[in-house]
Amino acid sequence: MDCFVGIDLGSTTTKSIYMSPDEEILGRGITNSRSNYALACEVAADEAEINSRFNVLRKRLEASGDDGSAAEVTQWLTARFRLAQHLLQTDALEEECRRVVAEWPDAGERADYEA
Repeated sequence: MDCFVGIDLGSTTTKSIYMSPDEEILGRGITNSRSNYALACEVAADEAEINSRFNVLRKRLEASGDDGSAAEVTQWLTARFRLAQHLLQTDALEEECRRVVAEWPDAGERADYEA
């Protein structure tokens, strides 16, 4: 499917849309810019692409004689996808934290801290 990507890069937020050739907005993405503009553009565009894919799926399900469950199925799939994304990001964060702690100068002499 052909589409166009539009990005609004701002100092605090970056927004993105995917648009069809007939100017229908397929999906949107938004993220904080955090002064890392290249990353903000990438994240917003990725979010818009993901949003677009789920919207296109929902519309195709509805067009195929859907019994009214297209929105529910799409919502469930989106939630499962977001959970998988979250778990992957959490695993990556844990791995990075373990790497940093292992490289800490006094790794063998750390004190135990109570919360």
